[in-house]
Amino acid sequence: MTLEFVKPVQRYRVAPLCPCGRGNHDGKFAPFLINGQVQDKKGHCFSCGNTFHPDKITSDFCEADWSKIHIKPQPELKFIDPTEVAGTLKGYNQNNFALWLKSKFPEQVNKLLNYFSIGTCRQGSTLFWYKDASDNYRKLKRMFYKPDGHRVKLEEDKYKGLCSPLHYKNAEGYLYCLFGEFQLSLYQKDAPVFLVESEKTAVICYTMFPQYVWLATGGANKLTREQAKVLKHKLVYIIPDMHQQGRAGALKTKQVLTDVSCKATIYDIDPTIETGEDIADYL
Repeated sequence: MTLEFVKPVQRYRVAPLCPCGRGNHDGKFAPFLINGQVQDKKGHCFSCGNTFHPDKITSDFCEADWSKIHIKPQPELKFIDPTEVAGTLKGYNQNNFALWLKSKFPEQVNKLLNYFSIGTCRQGSTLFWYKDASDNYRKLKRMFYKPDGHRVKLEEDKYKGLCSPLHYKNAEGYLYCLFGEFQLSLYQKDAPVFLVESEKTAVICYTMFPQYVWLATGGANKLTREQAKVLKHKLVYIIPDMHQQGRAGALKTKQVLTDVSCKATIYDIDPTIETGEDIADYL
């Protein structure tokens, strides 16, 4: 008999709820896979810490064997040395995103790059550093851009597997927060929060509307319950990318926010558009 967990990206789909009653949007409840069969109500919850064993033990896997199962605990949260971050905040003449930003906002570009801790890595890629509400650097995302400010996804795939000194793994305790989360400590507690998908969009929207808090999830389905907790009791407007995936992701995001006591509203710029554009394209 083989026993393993369902992969994180599949957990919510096969088990929308943990047996303890909480939603599984963040994938903290890991259902068991026994001989390839999903046990949607049996597994281990990394949130409540409980293990839910199958009611019936098969003949080739006796009850005593369950005591031998070792559930690896979640790693202790780690932070990145700010001096390492500071070392990347340069080389903007080789950073296509920084150069594009300069062409659009020449008088504000230096402030924006510093404010959001946007750096440069080898091959001219752009680094978006994720800093939490306590001013701790959690993680980073590396992206490649064309001179016109659009993503170069093929280049990103090409370099994604390269060994990098700036690679921080989840298993080591380096976990994402919301991009731009540090702003929550700079604004009034009742300041409206606008939640978008991409880091680039958050930067542009902040430039145009600095009276609001602009955060990014990093993707349509990226928000976890743990990340959402920092927005508890806040008024949050979700602005999805304009296509089916973005709108479906916004509905899931709204549910996650509602679960942590947020007042969340989806603001779809134009429900008739299916091009994948976002608010940054309009601005």
